[in-house]
Amino acid sequence: MIEEMKFGGFFKFIGTVILGLFGVIFTLLFEPNVFRGVTLPLAARAVGWKARAESARLTPLGKLQIEGMELVNPAKSRVDLDSALVLLDLESLLT
Repeated sequence: MIEEMKFGGFFKFIGTVILGLFGVIFTLLFEPNVFRGVTLPLAARAVGWKARAESARLTPLGKLQIEGMELVNPAKSRVDLDSALVLLDLESLLT
């Protein structure tokens, strides 16, 4: 009986950790303020750029909307899209 409780508690712990990780991932991807302030700068830094955006949003259907984006790569160039709206429809790109 005690071993069954330990075994069930282990699966409950693993399930809680997995759900927590999915929650963090979905928050980083789909919550607009977190996406703009955390996900976008981290993704840009991963490829060697610095990024800042006034508004950024990723929808669960794969649409990315970015307004007021500034990208800077000191070795190469600077891209400044103050009044632009970038709309990528990933679904149509894949089909």
